[in-house]
Amino acid sequence: MGPWLVVAAWASAGWAVSPDGPAEVRQIRFRGMHAPLSDRSNATLRQGMAHPLPRGLPLRRRVALDRELLQRDRRRVLTHFAHRGFFDADLTWEIEERRPARGERPAVVTVVGRISPGPPSLVHAASIDGLEQLPPPTQAVLRRAVTEEIGERFAIDTHEENLAQLTRRLQLRGYPSPQATGEVQVDREGRRVSLTYAMDPGPRATYGEVEVTGLRRVPAPPTRRQLAIDSGAPFDVRDLEKTRAKLYAMEVFSLVALRPMATDDPKVVDVEVRVEERDPRGASAGVGLGLQSGRQEALVTGQIEHLNALGRLLRVDLGAQAGVALLGAGLADVSRFSEVRGGPVVDAGLQVRIPEVPGRSWETSARLGFEHTLTEAYRTNRPSLRASVRTSPTPKLTLSWGYRLELTQYVDLQIDPAELLTVAPDLENGRYFDTALQQQIVWDTRNEPLAPSRGHLADLSLELAGPWLGGDYAYARTRLDLRGYRRLGRRARSALGHLVVAGRLGGGIALPYGPEERAVVPVAQRLFLGGTGSVRGWTFQHLGPYVCDADDDPCQSAIGQAVDRDVDTVPIGGRVATWGSLELRRTWRDYRLVLFSDVGMVWRDLTEVSALLPQPSVGLGGRVLTPVGPVRLDLAVRATNPPMLRHEPRLWVHLGLGEAF
Repeated sequence: MGPWLVVAAWASAGWAVSPDGPAEVRQIRFRGMHAPLSDRSNATLRQGMAHPLPRGLPLRRRVALDRELLQRDRRRVLTHFAHRGFFDADLTWEIEERRPARGERPAVVTVVGRISPGPPSLVHAASIDGLEQLPPPTQAVLRRAVTEEIGERFAIDTHEENLAQLTRRLQLRGYPSPQATGEVQVDREGRRVSLTYAMDPGPRATYGEVEVTGLRRVPAPPTRRQLAIDSGAPFDVRDLEKTRAKLYAMEVFSLVALRPMATDDPKVVDVEVRVEERDPRGASAGVGLGLQSGRQEALVTGQIEHLNALGRLLRVDLGAQAGVALLGAGLADVSRFSEVRGGPVVDAGLQVRIPEVPGRSWETSARLGFEHTLTEAYRTNRPSLRASVRTSPTPKLTLSWGYRLELTQYVDLQIDPAELLTVAPDLENGRYFDTALQQQIVWDTRNEPLAPSRGHLADLSLELAGPWLGGDYAYARTRLDLRGYRRLGRRARSALGHLVVAGRLGGGIALPYGPEERAVVPVAQRLFLGGTGSVRGWTFQHLGPYVCDADDDPCQSAIGQAVDRDVDTVPIGGRVATWGSLELRRTWRDYRLVLFSDVGMVWRDLTEVSALLPQPSVGLGGRVLTPVGPVRLDLAVRATNPPMLRHEPRLWVHLGLGEAF
């Protein structure tokens, strides 16, 4: 790779004050580096050392000083800096005595690595050999892949990433087996680096025969219809990736492997698709906790599923979760735990999904369910029937249409319904039928759903309910949710590549229509904000209109109206809402730190929108990255304190799984 990899000249380390005899290392740290958020931070350098570190409290593991290991670590550290463009870096170990030796007790020392990184070397030139046999547009694409690094600090990770990018860009243009090599030339005096790449694209190819192996119970025709590979089509590595993703999305395979195979004709590539089927029948059970300010849940879950019923890829799911919910106190508001309202919660359902009905790119599903939910003002029983059809014309676009039939029954009402007729008339009779036609359009380009770092999501939904569908009330509701994610650095391994900016903007409106006695938006179908997944400066669903508890003087939230801190309020939602969020996420291996700001507001109707601006909150969060998604802890504080919300605490703590958006 070039003469800069030779680090033998760095082998002789300088040593400062060195106590005689064996010593116990209490701490190893570095001085001279001021890049805590970079790939040259103290934590990164310590992780790459072979010398053991003292760990464990309160009984600290004793570590003996090993000068030979420190010499090796010196070479590792200097190579680490050379790989990042600091070819003149120097490191001197200093042994600082913290406690002298006494009898048989060894001396206790701190090992300090004094680093002088020196000035970095920049990429001065980048060229590619072997492009003459490629079309001019392809040549231009490959040149842009490497010349954008000119003027940047050299990094071996970026150089290796360039090699991978050159290979992939050729595979995207019909070359199945390109070869790329690279050479690095360093001018240490001029602090310049020249990069030279050599390309052997090989022949351009088309797909030949495509064979699927490993099928036993899963029918072959629908499996082959998931293949994005057509015999005779130009080779494109994205076709292989799409095929793998679509086969995994069938949820009946535990392994999908695609292997391009050479043939007698170098311009034709056969593809073997090897699959391993999973057991289509499964059962699972577990326990979980849902913790957020204003609502805590302890749940037991169970599920029985069959992924290939009748050998037709019908999926049948029978699932339920049941437990206890507590409302009324927050994780940061322990003084109000005596006011907690609790009770059982249940969510059970039987769902059947039928693929390729009514067409090959469609899916039909039906779900029969039952919910028993708890709010601060009442409990509800809600049996429901939902049916929908869904199609994905492209991998990024999903369209769905559905029908919803629900019976909502209010029980254990905590508020006199006579006081709520003007704001919640559906509470008067204690029950109502709700039917609606549903439509949804989703455009999703995110690279992953749980913790995306790039891409966009646009989600538009529309519901239309009315007596003509068999329900008691007539209303229309629509919501639009927009999300975007961007990594700041061009390269994932660069210092800025660990920083991701995530943004969210949305709004919704629910409007009644028709005769006055039918023109009602039920409380359950109104818009709510506040809690772990929306505006985190407020507790669960508490940002917006409310009514006071029956034991207090009747009141309804109004713009500018203040309520005493000790008065209990019950959120009733609104017909108009808007929300937005902005997050800056920094990742270190298995951990993530997030700075965020949320803003939003729910209004009773359109007439109040201009009277009170959306309310902001700011906060700090931590994440622990796990295989099932980030475990999230957020601390949020309200930035404003309008009269109508002055009774709410200003500090809230939220715990959840996955990012807020």
